Amino acid sequence: MTFFLKKREYITCRKEEVEKMSSIRRKDVAQYADRYRLHIHRFARGTYPEASGGIEISMPVNRFLIPLTNPSGKACFVEDGARHFTLTPGNAYFIPLNHTARIRLDAFLDFVSIQFTLELYEGIDVFSAFKKICEVPGDRWRELGLRAYEMKNPYFASALLNTAVFEFCSNLMEQMSSIEWQSVLQFSDFQQELEYIYSNRKKLARITVSDLADVRHFSREYFTRTFTRSTGCAPKQFLTGLLLNETKRMLSQENLTLKEISDKLGFSSEFYFSKFCRKNIGMPPRLYRLQLAEK
Repeated sequence: MTFFLKKREYITCRKEEVEKMSSIRRKDVAQYADRYRLHIHRFARGTYPEASGGIEISMPVNRFLIPLTNPSGKACFVEDGARHFTLTPGNAYFIPLNHTARIRLDAFLDFVSIQFTLELYEGIDVFSAFKKICEVPGDRWRELGLRAYEMKNPYFASALLNTAVFEFCSNLMEQMSSIEWQSVLQFSDFQQELEYIYSNRKKLARITVSDLADVRHFSREYFTRTFTRSTGCAPKQFLTGLLLNETKRMLSQENLTLKEISDKLGFSSEFYFSKFCRKNIGMPPRLYRLQLAEK
């Protein structure tokens, strides 16, 4: 009798599992796969400024760090308030965007660094709620990163680089909690507004809450209530956050002048651009850029 009950429970469990799997339409999977947008912002080997060591300030991109050799051992590490990892060749390390982590890299460390964002919806990074550094075991990361860096054909190299980053991200996404996923999926009802923001019809600094409300012919007040209730974030605060991230990302690009960044973002003058940085970053843009270079 006991055996029969266990067998019945097992069959019921298996039936529920199969029904759950069959409820996932493969057409949906294809659409979701097409929705991902991977942006590689920087790909470098052992030449990035942080090779001299120091404290890393938070960045508006994700960091995928692959140690190739580390003769200094424990002297080279990555840590935040909760975790500390010695940079071990054969493993890879992830630092999520806007997460402050301390990195110590010396001149003897050989590494590959990849800065990227992975969006499921326009402007919404998959790891936006991921607030911890991670160590991901597997010598495959070193193999893929090194091959992509040394490959002579740039088209093959870029395909291999995308493969490495997507595979790495898939590993990380399996570790994400339902709450971390929900922070991304909550924007699924606002794809029209997100597409408007990134359609270049208006520069980011000039987009208002009223512009977003007009996308679906809502009043400003009704849109504000709807957006805040669904996302937990007021639309004005959300727009400021997007602008802040894009400002930091552009300031990390050494080939852009402050005036070019100000114009690209849509500020009416460098004065107002600097005022925005002072208020939201806590320092003028020139000083923020100097700190990035030092770290």
